[in-house]
Amino acid sequence: MKPRAEVHVEVLGGPNVYAPNLCGDLVQLGYSRARPLTVPQTMGIVKGSRPDSILVVDAQNSDVEAICRELHGNPDAMPLILATTYDVDTCKPMGRIAQADELVSVPVVAEEVLARLDILTSQAGERDLRLPRFGEHIEQYTIAGTIAWAAGSYVFKVHSDVGDEIQVMKMLSQGASRDESLVRRFDRELQMMDDFRGNDRIVQVLARGEFAGHAYCVMEYVDGSDVSHIIANRGRGNYDTVANVACGLAEALNAVHAAEIIHRNIKPENVFVTKEDAVKLAGFGIALRPHESRLTEMNWAIEMPRYTPPEILMSGTVTAATDTYSYGATLYHLITGRSPFEADNPTDMIRAHMTQTPMALSECRPEVPQDWDELIVNRCLAKNPEDRPASMAELLLLLDSMADARF
Repeated sequence: MKPRAEVHVEVLGGPNVYAPNLCGDLVQLGYSRARPLTVPQTMGIVKGSRPDSILVVDAQNSDVEAICRELHGNPDAMPLILATTYDVDTCKPMGRIAQADELVSVPVVAEEVLARLDILTSQAGERDLRLPRFGEHIEQYTIAGTIAWAAGSYVFKVHSDVGDEIQVMKMLSQGASRDESLVRRFDRELQMMDDFRGNDRIVQVLARGEFAGHAYCVMEYVDGSDVSHIIANRGRGNYDTVANVACGLAEALNAVHAAEIIHRNIKPENVFVTKEDAVKLAGFGIALRPHESRLTEMNWAIEMPRYTPPEILMSGTVTAATDTYSYGATLYHLITGRSPFEADNPTDMIRAHMTQTPMALSECRPEVPQDWDELIVNRCLAKNPEDRPASMAELLLLLDSMADARF
């Protein structure tokens, strides 16, 4: 690994990155040659060969697309780190992120940039492990844009030459591809999803392979929205949406638990609703079979535990009731437009899950019948796992008995 003091870190700021401050922090952390750049300076250096340099750019900078084009056309170009949001819809066009070697989230934290810099400098000129570019072909698939990125992976929208269909490709990032535990976790995720081939409640895996050292899989494209986007766009779900998600997600989890798998990551972002109102479950990255070790270490973004049951936070205990609690928290958020507990930091959120009772649904939304409070707040979100519905089959019977509890 090249010493930090020998690496030139060139930073082009923008609305989300104040370059002088970031450079000052990086200097303190050992990258003593970090410096802010203007757009003309940046355009000048990306056209040449700078083997000892790494470029950090705010993805919201108005000139970033031109910079990416120059880098894409230069085989000796320096590595690029883009600072962007997880929701890449705010970073148009989507293909822009497919030009990056690494990503950092905004608001930018110097330590996160440091981790990505260390990954790239450890390669010391080794550029065999690279991400696909916008328009590039991988087997029968063409990269059409970037949908999302998080937790060491990128999700691309791809066009399949077979059947002229749009599909989704999930690919491990450079850093994750060098982390054996993350590669194993990715492989386990695909093996588990293979158990549900033909189940229309589970997002289907269609193919898997490797590109330039990155493991990837191709999944069906869900033409619709995840529940987090439904909440963001509507504020909260109407009765028909809530009832549909409640039943569809319970059916998905019933199949998952029947296969002796605990999902462990039920949250609005992993529950999808198609334009035809079909509910589908994804996000099996940390799913667990009872006999398996817990590959839970996260080397990437640490999320606020909004949907995590107290027994995991206290002792790490994992049962089917774990998913029931997260199911309840997800439905609570959809019904009320807010998660069961609000906090400014993960520590306070954990304390809330362990010690506080959620506000009644009817307090947040008076038209919601008591039956929904009983099921979601009193049963699914019970602190004691034994007080939750014993199974998803039981929960489905309870939902069926609530057919008249409309709002």
